[in-house]
Amino acid sequence: MILVISEDDATLDRLRQALEKDVQIISISQGQEAASIIQTHPIRVVLVDQQLADGQGLKWLRTLRVAFPSVPMVFMARNPSPDLIIEAFRLGAADFLVQPIVTDELLRSLHRLSITQDLVVQEDSLPRSARRRSAREWIAGLIESIKGAGRYLSGDRSPSRAGSSNGVGELPPNSAPPRLRGHFLGEFSVELNDRRLSHWSGKKGKEVFSYLVFHHSRRIYRDVLMDRFWPDSGRRCARNSLNVAIHRIRRQLHKLDPHHEYVLYKDECYLINPRVDVLVDVDQFWNGWQAAQQLERSKGLPAAIEQY
Repeated sequence: MILVISEDDATLDRLRQALEKDVQIISISQGQEAASIIQTHPIRVVLVDQQLADGQGLKWLRTLRVAFPSVPMVFMARNPSPDLIIEAFRLGAADFLVQPIVTDELLRSLHRLSITQDLVVQEDSLPRSARRRSAREWIAGLIESIKGAGRYLSGDRSPSRAGSSNGVGELPPNSAPPRLRGHFLGEFSVELNDRRLSHWSGKKGKEVFSYLVFHHSRRIYRDVLMDRFWPDSGRRCARNSLNVAIHRIRRQLHKLDPHHEYVLYKDECYLINPRVDVLVDVDQFWNGWQAAQQLERSKGLPAAIEQY
């Protein structure tokens, strides 16, 4: 059974369409009614809307999370800011959904919660795309949808130059690895060895590089980047556009750090040089959230709040 605290008819309709065949839904428009319902019904999950008739949703998220620590709370909001997302997690939200609700994301969220809460949402009933995405990727996708940071997605280089790079990216002996810092919570920005890249020569180059930085722990096939950023272009045109984007990225990075190569090409894949020390704020946020959840289970809510 799910309790939905919202006065948004569109949100309630979407939830009913997605869930009523499998899960009973109770809907109320005021947070003050929630406590008595949770006490008298077997509520598994509470969905809290940011905009409520009797006050801000964050207030009721905080109140209900303290009163019912074993009941997971999912927060919902339209056009949320990064600060709102972080605050919701700090107050104990188990997940965050952006309105209007997307059915795949809703089912994915409930499936994650069902691991410990026994919700009647089976993995086989989820769309394939929902089953593939991890919780970390969901948070990343959420932040991308808010600020567009994650839509800076693509990268490639010309075949001739790609062939000249073996992807090793060796560093001088006894030298410290170069540092790359990617900031996605807010407008995307990047720093190389504490020097900020303040100007981008082209939008696609920025999109390509941010995608590679976000996925810095894995290789990205050239064709994947072409399809993602130039889906309506022919293969030759998309390849040329990708080459131009990578060339601009390399040129701009070279101005900040002429001694290292940050974007490598190997086996038809692009990647951030694995010898570079990469730190992404989304990773930090996710790791902190996980640590806080573990603290809450082992030491209680006060310890978790300090971690948040």
